[in-house]
Amino acid sequence: MRKSTCVTTGREEIISKRYKEISDIIKKNAADKVEYVVKKIAGISRSAWYKCISKGPRQGLVSASTVKKFAAFSGLSEDIFSGKIDFTAEDKKVFADKLKEAFAKPSEEKKGGKEKKAKKEKTVKAEKIKKEKKGRPGRKPSKEKALKPVEKSGEVIKVKREYKKSVKSDGGLTVGRLKNFASEIEGLNDIKQLETISEVLEKLSKITEKKIDFVSALKEL
Repeated sequence: MRKSTCVTTGREEIISKRYKEISDIIKKNAADKVEYVVKKIAGISRSAWYKCISKGPRQGLVSASTVKKFAAFSGLSEDIFSGKIDFTAEDKKVFADKLKEAFAKPSEEKKGGKEKKAKKEKTVKAEKIKKEKKGRPGRKPSKEKALKPVEKSGEVIKVKREYKKSVKSDGGLTVGRLKNFASEIEGLNDIKQLETISEVLEKLSKITEKKIDFVSALKEL
């Protein structure tokens, strides 16, 4: 700022305190931050504003342009913003009302309405997610759900038995393989191989007998 444009020389202390008051009034009555408000009103940057109210070489120095813009916005005398006359309680109220009008804070009613709307949207979203988890109406249960164990142990065994029936065709293949294996044995002449096969068949026989007993017990349930 050129010295020729400064209109507060000699009143730096008064201006520093006055513009701090203005800053406090803005904080209480405007929805926006102080630096945004003074930028809109007087075209002052954030750094210039804080240099004016803080201790330093630029403390209390305000240009004629800034004074005129504050006066034009508030409708108050330029002498208030240049520090020539007092900033009365009535002046402060006028300035506060202008701030409320230009940079109004949202009313409690509007704020409450927004909170209710957000809460309602949250509830609707939760219900939607809940319905999606349950699945669509008429949707067929998956195989995994259909095979879930029921409370009675007898019913659980029935489900398992039905599953065994679905692979009954594999039994025919197993018998066919054994028949082919028997025909291969008939063609063998090696005693060691035949003895080894005999031991394996003996073990298979015991396993088969145990399986027969187990299946018979299931059928009796």
